[in-house]
Amino acid sequence: MTCDVNIEVEVCECPTQTVNGVIGPSRTQGLASWEIPEPTCPAEPKQPIPEFNGLFTKGEHTVQYVYTHKSASNTFDITCDVNINMEACKCPPVQTFKEILRPDESKAFVTWQEPTPNCEVTLESSDSTAPDGLFTVGKHTRQYTYSHETGFNMTCDVNIEVEVCECPTQTVNGVIGPSRTQGLASWEIPEPTCPAEPKQPIPEFNGLFTEGEHTVQYVYTHKSASNTFDITCDVNINMEACKCPPVQTFQKTISPGESKAFVTWQEPTPNCEVTLESSDSTAPDGLFTLGKYTRQYTYHHEAGFSMTCDVNIEVEGELCRGKAINPDTEVCCCGEVHRAQSGYKCCGVEYYNTLAHECCDETRANIVPKGERCPNAVYYVK
Repeated sequence: MTCDVNIEVEVCECPTQTVNGVIGPSRTQGLASWEIPEPTCPAEPKQPIPEFNGLFTKGEHTVQYVYTHKSASNTFDITCDVNINMEACKCPPVQTFKEILRPDESKAFVTWQEPTPNCEVTLESSDSTAPDGLFTVGKHTRQYTYSHETGFNMTCDVNIEVEVCECPTQTVNGVIGPSRTQGLASWEIPEPTCPAEPKQPIPEFNGLFTEGEHTVQYVYTHKSASNTFDITCDVNINMEACKCPPVQTFQKTISPGESKAFVTWQEPTPNCEVTLESSDSTAPDGLFTLGKYTRQYTYHHEAGFSMTCDVNIEVEGELCRGKAINPDTEVCCCGEVHRAQSGYKCCGVEYYNTLAHECCDETRANIVPKGERCPNAVYYVK
């Protein structure tokens, strides 16, 4: 007969246990807990058994449990490892969700993603019931508060920005030169403050325009995942005829005893931005004798035209041998100045009383008493 003996050889092992723990915000350590591992074969602890939980810093840690197996033919130690991975529980980087406000609306509809932390947490509260809503222009923050089973809370933020899409009106002033009906105006092509594409061919950035007000429009289309609208950029053009001021006449009377008068005037500056090219006066003043004069100023405009503006000067007075007299108190008789008197007249260079004398010869200044005959019977009545 045959008798059998069965032999079984088993492996004594202790599977490695891996535990993930978290560290709360503003903390340097976090709590981790685990089950005490045991080998698959009969064994007794070789050393005191460590606790089954503890505080750990960020990173990887290992807690070891050492056991001793004893049998009639075999004695050995076996180690059971508990690997602990500690990670800081934190919010994701703060995201900013932007939206552009339509020109005809007061609020924009914005959607965003909940800022879920990188650990297992429970949402406790939020100031938004859903990750979307209507917002006015400006910056807004939505907060989400979470709790962790280890006892800490944390708040994660989402930033929301609503911007106005606008296109400031551009105003351009242009000029029309003398004897012209149109003038050249140029400007910078306007663009809106939000991303947009031209809806139609872009007009030129310059052109010829008549006098008055004109408007050139640039139309753009803004497109986003949640918003599409058109926006118009205006360029207002004011065309004005560049012209001289009305011709001014500056008058001055020569002072008694003087032969010239000192006259000052204002430069006849046109109503547009010009550069003075030439003038027949180095300064807006000067000495002038009796008479009428014109001073001319020639200007140049960057648009390519030139123009001449005039100033008239009139110097008045009564002269006697080239010197001015006061007509209220003085009389000039053929180059001789006399004090003016009632009932007196000139006879040549003489000034006589008409009640007592009479003028016989203006050229020779012959005066005789009233009633007497003039030499050579020559009479001159003035």
